[in-house]
Amino acid sequence: MNSIVLNYWRPVSLRWLVVAGLIPALVLALVVAVWSTEAKKECRGGAFSNGFSAAFDVRKCDLVLEVEGQEITQIPLPR
Repeated sequence: MNSIVLNYWRPVSLRWLVVAGLIPALVLALVVAVWSTEAKKECRGGAFSNGFSAAFDVRKCDLVLEVEGQEITQIPLPR
């Protein structure tokens, strides 16, 4: 039986090296961002509701995002 053995070596593509390096970098950036971000709910009672019982308590709540202790944004939550 006749067989031809081809020793073909394909050089590593620069595109593959870039993609292989970007994926771990993106994962690392995501982990650092999630690790250092804190989300909390802050509620403020209105002046009117503070004078009455908790049954009349109307609160305005915001979702606050902080990174390393600095407030980034406040997102108003629906009532």
